[in-house]
Amino acid sequence: MSLIKGLKLKINYSKSVEELVKAGKYAYVNSDITSDSFPSSESGTANLEAVIFEPKDYSSSEGILKEMETVGLKPATLKELLEFGIKYPKEQLKHYVVALGSVWRYPFGGRHVPYLWGYVSERRLDLLWFDSSWDQDDRFLACKVSRTLGTLDSGSLEKEHKHLWTVKELVCSCGEVKSLWVKRWVGK
Repeated sequence: MSLIKGLKLKINYSKSVEELVKAGKYAYVNSDITSDSFPSSESGTANLEAVIFEPKDYSSSEGILKEMETVGLKPATLKELLEFGIKYPKEQLKHYVVALGSVWRYPFGGRHVPYLWGYVSERRLDLLWFDSSWDQDDRFLACKVSRTLGTLDSGSLEKEHKHLWTVKELVCSCGEVKSLWVKRWVGK
């Protein structure tokens, strides 16, 4: 696994998916990427350090999520992915950038996650199967929070995957305040 760090984002969670999509100026947007398909209880603003997470080998979505957790990262939600696309539009021309923190169930069964991709200068926002097998060419947006208040819902994950990330502030012996995300499961 490798990480590309230092990508700063200021997220306004009060903006709708539609507002963020419009600001991203994508050549193509999957018609299922809407506030209705991806409801969010996130609100307020946060300053985030975004990280592009690169798996070291083939893995499932669950495997990627476990790897992220072991290094203290949370998977990006759709709104975080959209803000990333606005601020860093050229990143998606290099490789897929997937947000595993928001999962949508297609009416006929399959689970999907949003991702950014493109070629030449055409940028796209689409959905991929959550149950895919990912490889070393795929990238995943993850976040560390530099300073925030409250609780963030990890998105519209299905009940068996739904959890809340709650920020806990720790004071180190040097007096510096560190934020630590603690996962709390909601439902089964």
